[in-house]
Amino acid sequence: MAFDVRLTAVLTGTTVPQLRRWRQRGIFEPELPDSEAGALQYSYRDLMALRAIAFLRAKVSLQKIRAALSVLRKLSYNDHLSAYTFGADGRSVGVHLVISVLIGLAYGALWWVLGPLVIMPLMLGMPLFTMDAMAMLSLMGHLVYGLVLALVAVRVLKPAHEQ
Repeated sequence: MAFDVRLTAVLTGTTVPQLRRWRQRGIFEPELPDSEAGALQYSYRDLMALRAIAFLRAKVSLQKIRAALSVLRKLSYNDHLSAYTFGADGRSVGVHLVISVLIGLAYGALWWVLGPLVIMPLMLGMPLFTMDAMAMLSLMGHLVYGLVLALVAVRVLKPAHEQ
């Protein structure tokens, strides 16, 4: 379903000139092509993203929003903006990547189970799923690795104004 620019402005709490400026300045580009008559069209996902930007705009400057979006692009987070959860504390814009963190933890846990508890014992002719000192040492190594990875991610994903 496509929403025209006037209805989009009403539904997102913005104005038509604001939507046009955001598009011209590269802050937000609708995912739908312009209509045959050249009118802007927005998708439902666009509406969700624009509501988030309007919410952020009420708390922080447009420059900070632009900087946060730039950081997302530099880190190759290229999903539609509606896929992210944004937050602002009045000084900065943050992107909550909880889903990514959970997927990363599950991935690490999966490889901990597959590696030292399944693959290595199979290769060495040992019993599977043996919880001995070696398996616990491997688990500790994976936990330390996960902690270091989390600290690096926090440093890399700091709000744009702090970098």
